[in-house]
Amino acid sequence: MGDNAKSISLEMLKTCIKAYRSEVEGEMPDNKRYMAAMIRNALEIALRDFEAGGGDPYQSIIDHIGDNQITTPVELAEALRASKITLDSHADLLEALINASRNELKISNPHALKTDAALVG
Repeated sequence: MGDNAKSISLEMLKTCIKAYRSEVEGEMPDNKRYMAAMIRNALEIALRDFEAGGGDPYQSIIDHIGDNQITTPVELAEALRASKITLDSHADLLEALINASRNELKISNPHALKTDAALVG
């Protein structure tokens, strides 16, 4: 997707969210408000992800480790739990994991960063 198409898609998503908030969400009956809030939240997460460029925040760590057996975040977590990867073997790993978690939270739950001093940085 070219830059112009991305820009148009971004503006369309922003317009969609604004219209949803002002025209749809407020008109929901009480028994549908929770579902409406979940839909709005999903749209806002998609917008933040789109603005951040998408992608997996852990992929750069996986690439840096350079182990062909570790190709997904799940495999990375399993290797960490099994101590196949340690801070001794990868000194910058802790900081990289904190940064990846912080970047993921910026998209999925930015309010958590405001309340968790350990991740605010």
